[in-house]
Amino acid sequence: MIQPPSPKSKARAGTILLVDDQPDQIKIFKAALDRFFLVKVAIRGEQVVPIAAADEIDLILLDILMPEMDGYEVCRQLKAHPATRKIPVIFLTCKDSQEDESLGLELGAVDFIRKPSSPAVLVARSQNTIAYQRAKQELHQKNKALQQALKIREDVERISHHDIKGPLSAVLGLPEVLLADGVFTEGQQALLRQIEKSGYLILEMLNRSLDLFKMENGSYQLQPEWFDLLDVLQHIVGDLGKQIHPRGIHVEIQDPALSSTPASFYVTGEKMLCYSLFYNLILNAIEASANHETISIHLTTADQVGIVRITNSGEVPEAIRQTFFNKYVTHGKTYGTGLGTYSAQLAARIQGGRVKLDSSQAGQTSVIVSLPRTPVVTAVNPGQTATKGLHILLAEDTEENQLLLATYLAHTAHQLVIVSNGMEALSRVQEEPPFDVVVMDVQMPVMDGITAVRRIRQWEQRVGRTPVPIVILSGQTEAEDNSAILEIGYCQLLAKPIRKQKLLDTLQQIAQRTA
Repeated sequence: MIQPPSPKSKARAGTILLVDDQPDQIKIFKAALDRFFLVKVAIRGEQVVPIAAADEIDLILLDILMPEMDGYEVCRQLKAHPATRKIPVIFLTCKDSQEDESLGLELGAVDFIRKPSSPAVLVARSQNTIAYQRAKQELHQKNKALQQALKIREDVERISHHDIKGPLSAVLGLPEVLLADGVFTEGQQALLRQIEKSGYLILEMLNRSLDLFKMENGSYQLQPEWFDLLDVLQHIVGDLGKQIHPRGIHVEIQDPALSSTPASFYVTGEKMLCYSLFYNLILNAIEASANHETISIHLTTADQVGIVRITNSGEVPEAIRQTFFNKYVTHGKTYGTGLGTYSAQLAARIQGGRVKLDSSQAGQTSVIVSLPRTPVVTAVNPGQTATKGLHILLAEDTEENQLLLATYLAHTAHQLVIVSNGMEALSRVQEEPPFDVVVMDVQMPVMDGITAVRRIRQWEQRVGRTPVPIVILSGQTEAEDNSAILEIGYCQLLAKPIRKQKLLDTLQQIAQRTA
C-alpha cells in the first residue's frame, strides 16, 4: 500500500491557499491538492490578504466569481500589499473571454485554470508554478550574493589601490632615497635593499591579482613611460635569489653585440607592469632549468623595438607548445596555476608589444618579448631637472607619502607646501599667492581630491584666475574612475606607488610649459 506523503514532505512541496466560495469545488480541488501540498482554504475574498500576509504561502488559487469581493479585486489588494505582492496567483474561472484573461494578467496573475478542470491538470499547473517561483527566488538570491561578492571585490580593490599602494610608495621610495646618499654600511644597505625587494614583491602580487582581470575585460588603463628596463630586470634577478642560488643557477643579462651587460636599455611601457611580466617569465625559466645551468637574457633592438630573449635549458613539451600562453596551461608543476605565461602575454600586448615561444633549438627554450622603444611624447629624458623651482601644493593624507614626496624634492629648487585633505587644499589655493602646481591625492578625508579639484576649477572660473596645473595621485586605474578625473581637467595622472623620476619628470614638463 502506497503511503500518503507526510506533512513535512508536503510542506517542502509547497503551501497553497485555495480561495473559492463553492463548497463542492473546494472539496474536489482540495482532495486533489492534499495529496501533494499543504492546503489552506478561504471562502471569502476579504480573508485572503490577512491569511497570505501571516503565513508562508507559495501559491494562491483564486476563484474570480465570488460575492462581495471578486477575484480581480482580491488580486489587486494582494499585489498592493508588500508582504503578498510576490506570491503567484492562478485564477480559477468559468470565463473564457480574452478580455477577462487580459485583465487578470494585467493585475499580475501568472496563469488561468478553467472550470471544470482535471485534478491532474490542477496539480501539474500548481507544481510547475511553485517550482518556477522557487527557481526565480533562488536566482534572485544568487544574483544578490553575486552583487555582494562584487561589492566585496570592489572594496578589496579600493583597499589594494589606495590603502595598500599608498604606504607601498614609501616602502619602495624611501630605501631608494637612502641608498642614493651612500652613507650606510654594507649591512645597512643590504637591509634597505631587502625592504625595497619586499615592497616590489608585494606590488607584484597586487598587480598580478588585480590587473589580470582588467587586462582581460579591456578596462586596464595603460600609463606609458620611458624607462630603463635593464634596471627592472636586475631587480627581478635579485628578487628571485632564493630560487636561483640554492640550485646553482646562473642568470646573465647581456647585449650580444657588446658581449657584456649594457649600461641601460630604455623601452616604452609601464615599469610596474613590466616587472610583473618579466618576473613571471624569468621565474618560469628558473623552474624549467636543470641545476647549475645558465639562463641568458639577451637585449637587442630593431626598428624602434626592444627585444628581450630569455633562454633556458630544457624543452617545452610538444603537447603544450601550441597552447603555451593560454590560460591555465601548465606542465609538471605541483603548484602551477597556468597564469604566469598567460598574464605575461596580456601584459606585453597591452603595452603595444608581443611575446612568443621559440623551441627551434634542441635542448633549450626561448621566450622572446618585444616592446616599443619610441619615447613617450610627454616624457623627459631621465636625469634632467626642472629649469626653475616650482611653488607646489601637495594634498595627501598619509604621512608616509608626505614624507616620501618631501624627501624626493628635498634637494631640488622646488618649494613644497603640504596639506592633509581637499578642503585644506581649496582654502590654500584661494588664500595664498598662486601655486605653480597642485599635487592632489584622490582619496582623502573631509573632502576627496576629485571634489577639491572641481571646486578649485569653479573658483578659478568665477574669479578669472588662470587654471593651475594639477597632478592627480591615484591608485585607481579603472576607466570609470579615470573618466571622472579627465572631466575636471588635470595636468597628469600619476599612479601609485609614486616613483621619484616619474614625479621629477612631470614637474619638469610643467616647468617647461609655464616658463
